[in-house]
Parts: sequence; structure tokens; C-alpha cells
Amino acid sequence: MAIANLPPNLKWNNPQGLTEKTYVCGYCDTLVSSVLGFLSSNAPTIRIHICPKCAAPTLIDLVQQASPRPRFGGTIPRLPPDVERIYEEARACMAAGAPTACALICRTLLLYVAVSENGAKPDGGFKAAIEALVAAGAITPKMRPWVDHIKDLGNEAGHQLEKVSEA
Repeated sequence: MAIANLPPNLKWNNPQGLTEKTYVCGYCDTLVSSVLGFLSSNAPTIRIHICPKCAAPTLIDLVQQASPRPRFGGTIPRLPPDVERIYEEARACMAAGAPTACALICRTLLLYVAVSENGAKPDGGFKAAIEALVAAGAITPKMRPWVDHIKDLGNEAGHQLEKVSEA
């Protein structure tokens, strides 16, 4: 899932040499060291670095954080398309600094996995879908606590007015 719709082989007008900055590109998920980009004329510590792999721009702010932030987690090969779409959406939520949205979508992701991998009925309810994964051995006893944690965070995010932490 792309963070922005950028054309391939993006070209920039008059980038300048910058002090090297190493960061994970929020567009291509690659650890890069960039030496090209643009400086702010009135805030020299703020700059835009150009990714040497995908040519996408990354803003480096006053506290040296990159934006867009890298997506949480890594790509997972061979996921079913619906599961991959929801997983990538969860990663994008964390990159955008939206942990409440991420908690909700991760709960939904568990349901998508249950439907995709175990044939659970989408309208059969979340609890039944998770129990079907447990019965099939797809969720082991060691995994159950983190599955319950995701469920609980999703429930809190969807039903309470408290902020979900990024931690």
C-alpha cells in the first residue's frame, strides 16, 4: 500500500548536497543514507531528503524525525489479498501516528484472518471466528494472550473515549 501516489522515476529540480542522513524511507521501507535534497531557507535544521532508492521526499523535522514515518512491521509475503490490504492499512495507521485506528483495524485483521484461513463466517461474530482459529490450531495457547490483547485494544478503541497508546 503506497503512502502517496508518486510517479516512478521521480525527478527533482536542483536538489543540493546535504549532510548525510540515514533513515528508513516511509515510501519504500528501505534503510537509506541520503545526501541529496533541499534545505529550508529560514530553518536550516529542517530539510527534505530524497530517497536514493525510490526518489520520494522525506521531511526531517526539528527533532530529526523523518516524515512520513516508516511503517510498523514488515511486509509478509503470500498473504491473501484481503488480509494483505488490511495488514498494510494497519501499518499505515501506525506510520501516520494513529494508534487508535490501528487498534481497530488490527482487531478487524484478526477477523479477516479467521475468514480467510479457517473459513469462519464473516457474520458469525468475532468471538466465534477467534474460537474457530483456536480449534483449528491456527492460534496456539502461547499466541492466545496477544490475540486477546489485540481484541481488547480494538474494543477499547471502538467503545471507549480513551486514547490508545502507540506502545
